[in-house]
Amino acid sequence: MALSIEEMAPQDEKLQLLLEAIDSASRGTLQAVLKVMCQEDQSTRDRVSNSLLIAEDQVRLPSKDDEESDEEGSEDEEDEDDEQSEDENPRSEERSSNQQTTGSKRLRQRYAYCENCKKEFDVTQNTSTSCKYHPEYCYPDGDFFVDDDQYNDGGYDNGEMLEEYPEGYIYECCDRRADEEPCTTVRFVSYLNVNGFKQSSSTVNSTTMKYVRLGTSGLKVSPICVGCMSFGSPGKPLEWTIPEEEALPVLDHCYRSGLNFYDTANVYSNGESEIILGKAIKQYNWSRESIVIATKVWAPVGRSSERPLGMSQEERDNNGYLNQYGLSRKHIFDSIDASLKRLDLPYVDLLQIHRFDPNTSPKETMEALHDVVKSGKVRYIGASSMFAHQLLEYQYTARMNGWTEFITMQNLYNAAYREEEREMFPTLQKFGMGCIPWSPIAMGLLARPWNSNDTARGESMKGGLLGNPLTDADKKINEKIGEIAASRGVSMATVALAWVLSKPFITSPIVGMSKKERVDEAIQAIEFKLSEEEIKSIDDLYEPRRIMGHS
Repeated sequence: MALSIEEMAPQDEKLQLLLEAIDSASRGTLQAVLKVMCQEDQSTRDRVSNSLLIAEDQVRLPSKDDEESDEEGSEDEEDEDDEQSEDENPRSEERSSNQQTTGSKRLRQRYAYCENCKKEFDVTQNTSTSCKYHPEYCYPDGDFFVDDDQYNDGGYDNGEMLEEYPEGYIYECCDRRADEEPCTTVRFVSYLNVNGFKQSSSTVNSTTMKYVRLGTSGLKVSPICVGCMSFGSPGKPLEWTIPEEEALPVLDHCYRSGLNFYDTANVYSNGESEIILGKAIKQYNWSRESIVIATKVWAPVGRSSERPLGMSQEERDNNGYLNQYGLSRKHIFDSIDASLKRLDLPYVDLLQIHRFDPNTSPKETMEALHDVVKSGKVRYIGASSMFAHQLLEYQYTARMNGWTEFITMQNLYNAAYREEEREMFPTLQKFGMGCIPWSPIAMGLLARPWNSNDTARGESMKGGLLGNPLTDADKKINEKIGEIAASRGVSMATVALAWVLSKPFITSPIVGMSKKERVDEAIQAIEFKLSEEEIKSIDDLYEPRRIMGHS
């Protein structure tokens, strides 16, 4: 049986001094260390011995030299040591500004830096000073002294993951990659403006952004979701998309403006959209923990500029797309693997079924989606573009079998198309699902004056909305939005988005943005508030229309 600290201390002079110097919290940690030391395994004993050396280094033990020297001499010696440490390591300057002492002890925060991960991490309680998967790239990166009471006085709030490392925990040193397991993470904390820690070189600008819960899940997203359908080589297969060199700066502007929610799909530009989004994450060093990446499964991904979505099922099967579409177990597994490869990510946060599949049973689909979540490749699942009764069939199939349920629905919704208000939105509220509608400005119809086709997307509409003729009601809604925009001094897109955001059942509308100016308009809509009279003046112009967007 392991001896207690008090029983072992009299047998070891150094341990007795250590016991007197540490507080009650550290005492429990040391007790656990001593228990492990009593094991017979020599390698374990060696590792714990190293931990004791770290523990000893964390406190300032009184020595005979300290007793003989005067107080002023000790302080001078400490200052000298600190200055020498800072000179040896330039990074320590950024952390040493908050050096403090508490009584006769000082806590030492130990860091290491991984050249492969391009990131430093805490090794205060690690038994080695290297990244778990890249030891050959790591080297010690100095110390940082802080007041231990700082952590007990509200300095840190447990919860969200950011890139700072308070004393006493073990952290992963890099994002998980497809070919590697992640480093062990014991606890996440959030950074609350405590001096002495470096902030990430690329962080979401959340100083003014107000994030919202995605349904009743614990996931937080920006009130605007960045739609990535417009990213990809023009003509492959759509004419109005923008190439990679134009898309990347727009994406980074979105990120640095505080937008953390990105929606793409395997079928967008035949996979190019996912590739471009993945490049933006890597090239601009986005914080993977902060962003929410959503993609979709169902549609076949065409070769080059081919568009198999326009083919019949028989044509797809006879043209090399057999088993490469729909919601079968096989295609779901194949599709998520292909999406992760294009995104160059080990997982996505949200996998959505793009359409209802009448040829595959809901049980097969929901079990496969549940298994994909359990595999770690997907965090949450969602649905898109279907009738309420179809969603109910999926959800209750999952619920009856104890499988993962959808947390989001992505249906067509804007001031010119409101049919989802009848059945879908009440259904979403019943299940606590987030609503992330697509085309909130009606594919540009509500973002520019009537009959203005000054964009490639506007020209592609050819006087219709998803193949349906425009109506007098559409014209009146367009003109009313233009009237409000002119009187309030904002763009029509801002008014159209503000109208969508005014609805209590909306979580985060998906907005396609091909220019930085469009990003700024979308963000402006978050704070821009329409009056009740203005909202009603738009609402009253709507006329019911046939269901759109489900095929």
